[in-house]
Amino acid sequence: MLPIFFEGLGVVALVIYGVGIGAGYLIAGSNGAWIGMTLAAVTIAVAGRLLNDEWKWDWDAEHSLYGIPMQYWGIIGLVCEAWILGLGLFAT
Repeated sequence: MLPIFFEGLGVVALVIYGVGIGAGYLIAGSNGAWIGMTLAAVTIAVAGRLLNDEWKWDWDAEHSLYGIPMQYWGIIGLVCEAWILGLGLFAT
């Protein structure tokens, strides 16, 4: 039996990231992928906030992925993107 790693619409976060990054890359190459990821992360944060009705951390959130509420996946995406971009700027 496979473990259930998402609750409600939490798996939609992965779909939004995939579609956003893929569409951005197809439209404008690697710069488009960055823009697509940024828009996807913001979309996930807003959608998660609207679906879960609160910002607070809740292990029993109605819509979550791996126990993390959906809105935090959007915030995590933005933080990771900024970190990677910062590494790229300091490396050049």
